Amino acid sequence: MIVFFDIKPLGDFAQRFFCETISVEKHSYSMKILQPADSEHQIRLIPRKYPVTALTVSLFDEFARTNETIANTYFIKNGYLYLTFTKTVVEAESYQLLIIDAFNDEIYRGKIYVTSQDPQTYNPTTNVYTFE
Repeated sequence: MIVFFDIKPLGDFAQRFFCETISVEKHSYSMKILQPADSEHQIRLIPRKYPVTALTVSLFDEFARTNETIANTYFIKNGYLYLTFTKTVVEAESYQLLIIDAFNDEIYRGKIYVTSQDPQTYNPTTNVYTFE
């Protein structure tokens, strides 16, 4: 829930902080897209906190209702965490993504969807219905 209020009396620092916080929240809840043709995937995300240890990446398959921990590597550049992992995926699969660090702190939680379509023009009924 977003509550709108006048932050001008709080000063310039509060305005910058408030705007940056909203910006981070906007990006951290976006769905990540994987291509089914690739077996190695790289996801760019904004973490809740920046890790200093190895990460545990769990993928929960929403259709099969199974959980899988996958090997991964990561690096941080310009405020983004780039996560690389290998997994064979199939068109229209969806996953819940959970990333935790060695201290069991949640680094990121989100959703993954597999599609070969361009995410900007995605249509869930492409090649499903034909019109004559």
